[in-house]
Formats: sequence, structure tokens, C-alpha cells
Amino acid sequence: MSRTPSSPQCALYVCQGKDCKKADKKLFKTLKSDVKRERLRRTEVFKTKCLGRCKFAPVVAVQPANQWCYRTDVDEVIKTIKGS
Repeated sequence: MSRTPSSPQCALYVCQGKDCKKADKKLFKTLKSDVKRERLRRTEVFKTKCLGRCKFAPVVAVQPANQWCYRTDVDEVIKTIKGS
């Protein structure tokens, strides 16, 4: 019998559209390792297709807080989730 994965309290959706990847090629990988290093339990990082906000690249959507990080970097995203 397979187990159902637990739902994260915080989900970070990192845009993988052309402009976002071009703006910061390492954002997803670095964010994933920093979340683990900071021991932000119940926070998961996901890749997503283009979020349609290309002129603000790179973009990360923070859910369920519905916060958007535009022209962002790892430090800004970490501050955002610690504050939510």
C-alpha cells in the first residue's frame, strides 16, 4: 500500500520560463538547498512552467500566502517565507 505524501505548509513555485531561467539559472537548486540548510520544515520547492510575469524575472510564487517575489534572489525568498 502506498503512502500519501504530507502536504507542505509552504510551497515555493519557481518559474522555469525562458526569461526566469535566463535571469537566474541556479535559483531553483540554490533555493532548494537553502530551505534544507535553514531547516524550514514543511516547506517544499517546486519547478513550474512559465508563470506569465516574464518582465519581472526571476519570479517565485509563495503559497498559500499568495506572495509573489519579483526580480528576486534566494535571500529575499527566504526572508519572505520566514515572515509569513
